[in-house]
Amino acid sequence: MDFRREHVDDLAARVAAGELSAQDLVGAALARIDAVDHAIGAFVAVDEESAMAEAADIDERIARGDDVGPLAGIPIGVKDTEDASGFPTTLGSALFADRPPATSDSLLVDRLRQAGCVVVGKTNTPELAWKADTDNLVFGRTANPWSVERSAGGSSGGSAAAVAAGMVPLATGSDGGGSLRIPASLCGLTTIKPSLGRVPVGGAAPPDWADLSAKGVLTRTARDTALALDTVIGPDPSDLRSLPMPEGWDECLRKRRPSGFQ
Repeated sequence: MDFRREHVDDLAARVAAGELSAQDLVGAALARIDAVDHAIGAFVAVDEESAMAEAADIDERIARGDDVGPLAGIPIGVKDTEDASGFPTTLGSALFADRPPATSDSLLVDRLRQAGCVVVGKTNTPELAWKADTDNLVFGRTANPWSVERSAGGSSGGSAAAVAAGMVPLATGSDGGGSLRIPASLCGLTTIKPSLGRVPVGGAAPPDWADLSAKGVLTRTARDTALALDTVIGPDPSDLRSLPMPEGWDECLRKRRPSGFQ
C-alpha cells in the first residue's frame, strides 16, 4: 500500500466496505514511518499500541454495522502545536518539552477522530510555529522527502513531509502567514488556508495566534483536502469567531466531480 498513490475517500470507502481494515491502513502507516522517517524527521512522537487499538475498535464497529464516518480508518499525523489525547504538546520548544500528555483533543483533532481517523503521532514544527523552516532544538530538523538536504518548509513542515513521504495520507496543520501553504508548495501537496473561523479553534485551551492563524489539513490532492475539510468545518460555541456552515457547501462537495479532477 502506497499512500502517495491512493485517495483518502477511496481508502475510507474500502475500509467501510470491509475490503480493507483500519488496522491494515494504520499498520501500513506505522511500517512506512519506521522505514523512512529516520531520514526525514517528520514525526516527533508515535504511539503504535494506541493507534492499533483505535484501529481495532473501528474495525469492530464496522463489523457491527456502525457508520464510523467518512474518513473510516484513515491514519493521520497531528501538528505538535495542538492537543491530541495521549501526546504532549510541545510546540517544538524546550520550554514545553516536559509537558504531560494531553487529556483531550483539540476541536480539529476531535472532529477528525469522530469522522473515523486514527491518530498515529505528532508532527514536527519550528519552535512556537514562528518560521517557515521546520527545525528546533528539541527534535531537530525536518527534511524535504523529495530532496533531504532541502527544507520541508514551515511551520507545518512535519505534517507536509509525513504526507509527501507516504507515511500518512492526511495530517493537520495551521496557517497564519503561510504555514500550510509554504510546506505544501515545497513538498508537492495541496492545501488551502481556510477563512478565519471556518475551522473552529476554541475548546478548553484555544491556541495562540488566534487572530491570525487558521486550522487546516494537508493532503496530496484537492479532492482529499475538500473531503477532510468537510468533516471539520462548522461553528462551535467555544469559538466566537467560528463561522456558520456556508450555504451550498455540502451540495457543492456532493456534486459529481468532473473527469480528471484530483
